[in-house]
Amino acid sequence: MNAKLISLSALVAVLLLSACSSTDMPKEEQQNTAIIIENTPDIVEQDEQDQVVETHPARETDEPAPQPLALPEKTDKHLLSKRHIYFDYDQSLIRSEFYPVLQAHAHHLVSYPQAQVLIEGHADERGSREYNIALGERRAAAVKRFFDAEGVNDAQMEIISYGEERPLDNAHNEEAWAKNRRAVLVTAY
Repeated sequence: MNAKLISLSALVAVLLLSACSSTDMPKEEQQNTAIIIENTPDIVEQDEQDQVVETHPARETDEPAPQPLALPEKTDKHLLSKRHIYFDYDQSLIRSEFYPVLQAHAHHLVSYPQAQVLIEGHADERGSREYNIALGERRAAAVKRFFDAEGVNDAQMEIISYGEERPLDNAHNEEAWAKNRRAVLVTAY
């Protein structure tokens, strides 16, 4: 029982000494060694049933170490290529089919805090000019609220409404109007 503890302690001591004593080791390898040593248990004890129990000294703070953001998944690249969010007639509610697209863009913006997004709100030609400007603004604001809820920094986002002024399709039918009722995500770095 004590022999196991002594040999384990000796092994930890050898690792510590070899990592600390080598001054001609490249800095990158020294950092890697420190990481390995940092992840080894600080104290090894044995309980009454001769099982090794690892214990760690108390940390200075109870706060968890910050975790890096996960890289966007491969599927996000496809979703990031989609920049138009379409709305129902006279509505500014985001349809659930666009949640994955918006979540991918939000994740991207959170991962890259230097990125900026301009959210353009658009409407079809039906209704007055003033009404469509207001509707386009509500649509852009709905996307901004979605991004806010996903943790995107407010300083990264800006909204603008073009109302009916920039249609995707100039035809005067339901198919064209459906294309024109949208929010467009314009990103910049």
